[in-house]
Amino acid sequence: KMANRRAKRVIDAAPEVVPDDSADVTDLRRAMSTLDAQTRMVLVLRYYLDLPHSEVARILGVSEGAARVRVHRALARLRPAIDVSEDPSYG
Repeated sequence: KMANRRAKRVIDAAPEVVPDDSADVTDLRRAMSTLDAQTRMVLVLRYYLDLPHSEVARILGVSEGAARVRVHRALARLRPAIDVSEDPSYG
């Protein structure tokens, strides 16, 4: 519970996302909204706030290895919701 409160304070302090009408941003927002709050939090901490795994671990109250696993699993849950195969720029 304490880790969730710490993470919520960090996320609440994050700057607002600048609105972007691109389809990619819309797709990402839609995909992120399908994730549970804990999974979404891991991705926000790691990629939106650009925190290193060690800092993500500290905020979540877990080991660095556990933070890495959570990031990996969160990305695995996000990927199916973002169909990059439709985009010709993705190999």
